[in-house]
Amino acid sequence: MPLCCDSNPLALTKTLANLDKNHFLANARKKFLRDNDANLINSLAISSTLQRNKQNEISIRLTREIDIRKSFSQNETMRPDEIREGHRKVIRTIQPILDTWTA
Repeated sequence: MPLCCDSNPLALTKTLANLDKNHFLANARKKFLRDNDANLINSLAISSTLQRNKQNEISIRLTREIDIRKSFSQNETMRPDEIREGHRKVIRTIQPILDTWTA
């Protein structure tokens, strides 16, 4: 035994209690990771990552679609009401694309 514990039985008791607590927590963690709950948590984490990636892909594609359509309209001279209608057309053409990506 270490010298500190020989002179102080309270320190020995605390040390043993901490070892027991740490051992208990480690076993509880291992058991939890073996349970089906861990599989559920892992699948939720994976699905949220996939969802984030899908959202990023949608926003990138959507931005690209809008940029392509804007490049066509910038070559023309348009009145403000025509520009507004042009944006409405862009939204109407992009919405079905979004629906297929999110389905």
